[in-house]
Amino acid sequence: MIDPAETASGTIRERLDRALAEHLGALPSHDLREISVEAVAQVAGVSRATAYRYLGSRDEVLYRAAIMLAEAHMERCAEILSRTPTVAARLEEAFAYTVRETTGDVLLQLLLQSPRAEAIDAALRAMTGDLFSSAVRAGQDDGQVRTDVSAEELIAWQVEQLYVVVRLSLDEEQARLYVRRFMVPALGPPDETGTGVKPQARAVLDDLQRRLQDLNQTVSAARTSLED
Repeated sequence: MIDPAETASGTIRERLDRALAEHLGALPSHDLREISVEAVAQVAGVSRATAYRYLGSRDEVLYRAAIMLAEAHMERCAEILSRTPTVAARLEEAFAYTVRETTGDVLLQLLLQSPRAEAIDAALRAMTGDLFSSAVRAGQDDGQVRTDVSAEELIAWQVEQLYVVVRLSLDEEQARLYVRRFMVPALGPPDETGTGVKPQARAVLDDLQRRLQDLNQTVSAARTSLED
């Protein structure tokens, strides 16, 4: 039997999420007063009662809207970080992205001042921690990141530093300098020079080797195709 919450265009929840995203994109001047359960229900093509059953109160809709916007930012930032070979570079790019994109998202900033602001902030901190997690743990494994402090503590510290940068209203270049001057030296392991440069350089070379191997495979496949 077909679940009554499922339709040809997806579940009711999926339809409401798409409708909420569409509704947010059409807001005049990012006016939070225009966000309502009824408006989302109308866009989704469901009844007001159904929308309230799935979304809850207007405050819950504001919370869901903030999470959706934050998740979109996290996905774009993660895609950028996937192209960087070192922990230091990933950290710098994450801070630069936050200053450049997230703090410039007027709607997200307004939602952070909504009645569910505390819960939204907690969710943002958790998502940011998840964004940093894999780089920190991998960095500890390959020698880029100090191991005398736990990964959990380092991740929490990075999240707090990100909030410091936002509170200081640093621009993108200032945020990059903050990471290079203060965070990278504190994050890296000591070596005989006291700079932690060798693990970073090794990571860059490893990434270059991987890219060259991929290129070689592509060239070999092209040659085989031409010979055929």
